[in-house]
Amino acid sequence: MANIDKLFYSLFLLLIVIFLAYGPIQSLTGEDGPVENLSALFWFSGACVSLFGLRQMGGVGVRRNFFVMWLLLCFVACGEEVSWGQRILGIETPEYIAKHNKQGEFNLHNLYVLSAKTGLRDFLRTGEFSYSQIFNAPTLFKIFIGTYFLVLPLISLNAQAKGTLISLGYVVPEKYSLICFWLEVTLIHVTFLFQTQPPDFHDTAEIVEMLFSYVVLSYVLFVYKSFLSKGIQ
Repeated sequence: MANIDKLFYSLFLLLIVIFLAYGPIQSLTGEDGPVENLSALFWFSGACVSLFGLRQMGGVGVRRNFFVMWLLLCFVACGEEVSWGQRILGIETPEYIAKHNKQGEFNLHNLYVLSAKTGLRDFLRTGEFSYSQIFNAPTLFKIFIGTYFLVLPLISLNAQAKGTLISLGYVVPEKYSLICFWLEVTLIHVTFLFQTQPPDFHDTAEIVEMLFSYVVLSYVLFVYKSFLSKGIQ
């Protein structure tokens, strides 16, 4: 991994400690704030790297499928992050969409049908379960990230399982980035739990989303360089 990548993860650790320990961080995590803009930039960069991978490598099979998947995911995530350019271009939300969107914006993840009325934290506190606690856009996305960047790397520790995953197009992420990423996610939530006046849950969620976007960018860039230098099949 390039030194710049290690430096970036180290800076994330430092900033998270400062922001969560000394707050407030609302000015950084609000709409169109630095955290949200960085998330959009990372998603956009991930889409660009994936597009470069498609254009330069061509062909079919594992390589193409890998970059097609991440191009689509990064493009959609970037679009959703900035409400598909609505605020940038000053476009009014159509009345029908605004009525069904909890923030009145032109995006999918804030539609009432894809939003949770209660969260998993409510289940842990009250014991009352509803399917919306799981089947909503933010939670499903977190499950995907957790599976791809935690469960599958652990499964790949088994040589036979790793071979199967590779044949399906999976590339095991670089260990340093995974360790730093999950350390940072854990630190955010532990700090949130033990602070006497923790930051708003929205603030921690925005920071975690920014980390998600960066780990994806770091990952697709790592795979892109690996394909070029080692000719991974």
